[in-house]
Amino acid sequence: AMEFSALGTMDTDLKVSAQQLLVPSLTVGPSAVHLKVDRGRAVIDLSKMTLYEGQGSGTVVVNSRGSRPSMSANVTMKGVNVGTFAADLMGLTRLKGAGDVTMNVTTAGQSQADLVRGLNGTMRAALNDGTIEGVNLGQLARGVSNTYNQVRDGGLNALTVAQSLGQLSAAANGPAETTDFSALNVDVGITNGVVQSNTISLIGPYFDIQGDAMVDLPAQTMRMTLTPSVSDIDGEAKRALPVPIHVSGSYNDPKIGVD
Repeated sequence: AMEFSALGTMDTDLKVSAQQLLVPSLTVGPSAVHLKVDRGRAVIDLSKMTLYEGQGSGTVVVNSRGSRPSMSANVTMKGVNVGTFAADLMGLTRLKGAGDVTMNVTTAGQSQADLVRGLNGTMRAALNDGTIEGVNLGQLARGVSNTYNQVRDGGLNALTVAQSLGQLSAAANGPAETTDFSALNVDVGITNGVVQSNTISLIGPYFDIQGDAMVDLPAQTMRMTLTPSVSDIDGEAKRALPVPIHVSGSYNDPKIGVD
C-alpha cells in the first residue's frame, strides 16, 4: 500500500534549489521546487527541472484529505532523452530518441496497482531522430509493398502470399533489428489505466506510418494497427499500402505481423 497519512500531520511552505533531487527510479538534476503542504494536501511547483538531458516544469498535487488519496500531474518536458527516461520509469528499453513530452493526468488509490487502474488524462510526445529496437518496420513495409506488386501483376497465388507475409514478419523481428525514424508523434487519452491513441505518426527514411493503438496498463498488453506508405530505395513517391501492420500482446514482448 502507498503511505500518504504523513501529509495530514504537516503544514509547510518551502522553496528549494538543489543540484540533484533524489526521486525513486528517476535521475533529476539541478531543479527549483516550491513545496506547500496544507492539511494533507501537497502542491509541488516545479518551476525548473533538469531531467534526462532536457528541461521540464509543471505542478504535481497529492491530496490525502479524503479516504481515497488522489494525485494529479501537469508537466511539460523538452529535449528529454525519452529512451533513458522510459527505461528508468517503466523498464521499457525498446525506444531511443529525444523530444518533448507533455502530460496532464490524475489518479487515486491506496496502492500502486490502484494508481495505475485509476489513471486518467492526456499525454503527447514528439520525438526526433530515434530508433525502435527489436523490429524493422521499414523493411517489413517495403517487403509488403513488393509482395503487393507481385500480387497485382499476377505473380503470386493466395498460398504463396500467406507464406511470403509470414516470412517477412519473421525476418523483420529480432533483437538485432531496428526501425530508424526522423519523427515520432503520439497523442493519447487515458481512461482508467487504458491508453488509447488515434494519432500515431512515424516518419522514416523511406516510409511513413500512421495508425492507432490501445495499451492496457493494468494488464500490460497492447494492440496497434499501423498503415504504412513506402517508397523504393531510389526515392519514388510514397504509396499507401492496403495491408496493415498489426502489433499485439505484451508491451515488453509484442508480436508483429501483417494481414
